[in-house]
Amino acid sequence: MDSTDISAYFLDCPECDYEWRSHTPQRCPKCARSMGTTCMLESTQIDALMVAVNENKYGTNSEDKIMFILAELMNESWSEVPTAFLAQACWMYLRDQPSTPEIEEGMTFFEERFLESVDLLDA
Repeated sequence: MDSTDISAYFLDCPECDYEWRSHTPQRCPKCARSMGTTCMLESTQIDALMVAVNENKYGTNSEDKIMFILAELMNESWSEVPTAFLAQACWMYLRDQPSTPEIEEGMTFFEERFLESVDLLDA
C-alpha cells in the first residue's frame, strides 16, 4: 500500500480483509471471492465538501475544519478515519466535476493531505 499515486484506489476485500491498491476496482487478488471496496462519499459528505470547496478558504485554519467535518459525516471519530482514505475520496469526487478554480484548488488541497498521510499507513 506504499503508492503515493492518489488515483490508485485503496481497496479491501470484505471476505478475507486483504488490502491493496489498484487504478481500477477489481476482484481480490488474494481470495478472488469478491470485488474490492473503497471509501466513497455519501450525499451529505458531498454537500459539505462542495460548501468547503466553494468557500475557498485553503491556507487558513479552516483546512482542519474541512477534514473534521467530513470525518464527522462518516460517523467516525476523527482519529479513526485514515486521512489518506478521506482525502482520496474527496479528490476523486472533485476530479469528476467540471473544472473551476475552486475545484482545482480543492484537488490540490486534498492531494497534499493525501501525500502527507499516505506514508503513515505504511508505518
